[in-house]
Amino acid sequence: MNEPMRIPRRTIVLAGSAVVLTLLPSLRASAQLAALSKLPWGSIFSALQVALASIPYLKNWLQGESSTSQTVICSLEYEDIENLEFRCWALALALDANNEGPVVPPEKGSMGIIPALSGLLLKQDRKTLDSVRNASLRMLDVSQNLLSEITNHVWLPALQTAGLKPRDAELLMEGLKYAREDIELFIEHYKYEMEASKHDIDAAASLSNQLSDMPLAVQNAIAALQEIAVKRRGVSCKPR
Repeated sequence: MNEPMRIPRRTIVLAGSAVVLTLLPSLRASAQLAALSKLPWGSIFSALQVALASIPYLKNWLQGESSTSQTVICSLEYEDIENLEFRCWALALALDANNEGPVVPPEKGSMGIIPALSGLLLKQDRKTLDSVRNASLRMLDVSQNLLSEITNHVWLPALQTAGLKPRDAELLMEGLKYAREDIELFIEHYKYEMEASKHDIDAAASLSNQLSDMPLAVQNAIAALQEIAVKRRGVSCKPR
């Protein structure tokens, strides 16, 4: 009997309190940077951690020669594997990148949400706030796309057959729900000029810490998908 899939992850708690943003012109200057202290990044990041950790687990599980693993590998089309790998590369770029592509610590990039958050800890001028805004929007977009891909009718059943725990499946769906909803919320808040509050600075520090392991996790997921592709090419499947 296969051991159930256990996805290691930290409990994610956003720093900062939820403050209702007002649209009144006289109060706009004191509004908080909604990208950090308002949105439920914790649920989105929890889902991403589950997704990224589950891909290498699935790769290892598919190395078995059971009829069940054979059925699962045959359920994956080459396009399915390529699409998920593409989504992972997009996430890697959205996290931390330079002009040559995504980077993994201890290297440091100049583009992505990780360097944007680091910049906000040092200064809160308009250029920095715009950088955080753009990086956050990109992060929401690629998170939605990756979670949508891995919860589709191909990947989620494959993961569940391999042993994905029900609670982890729920986290994937919950993260996808928030990523979809909060893009619109985010854009609505950013129609107005805003300043970063102490809550946002605290949230930036917390998010930076939470994201520190994700670039490596993405690279591991990409490598696992490439091995899954090799495995799929070596398996003879019956025509559907």
